[in-house]
Amino acid sequence: MTLLVDCQTHLMHAIITGRGPLPGGPDIDELVPLLGQLPEGFRIGTIVADAGFDSASNHRFVREEHGLTLIAPPTHGRPRKDGGPPRDVHRRTMHRLLKTPAGRKLSGYSQRWQAETVNSMIKRNLTDALSSKRYQSQSRELRRLAVVHNIMV
Repeated sequence: MTLLVDCQTHLMHAIITGRGPLPGGPDIDELVPLLGQLPEGFRIGTIVADAGFDSASNHRFVREEHGLTLIAPPTHGRPRKDGGPPRDVHRRTMHRLLKTPAGRKLSGYSQRWQAETVNSMIKRNLTDALSSKRYQSQSRELRRLAVVHNIMV
């Protein structure tokens, strides 16, 4: 389950369900469809994500298509042989920004735990296991849990 969560209110604005974890991580391919679920005119300030969403194409998409900044540690993929920062300009900026605790706080990355809290809230307040047996039913159940969570918040 991949979520787009408002860190201030803990409301879920978009959800993608799927089986996982997958080899190589599915997160890279989920950012574009996740943002595609947002209604026209919906405003977001900054996207704070874990390293699974880090890719040059995701950084470009978020900046060029939505005019936003993607804050994600540039640790996905193979590191450079010379140990230097990533070559892509956006990933290099993230490398420089997230290198220190002060940079993580300044960028807002230190608030990423708020999104993880939503997963914990669902497990603690609603359920920690799905009762559905088949994949489609499990996906529907996860989406229902998201709606119920938003009503409760």
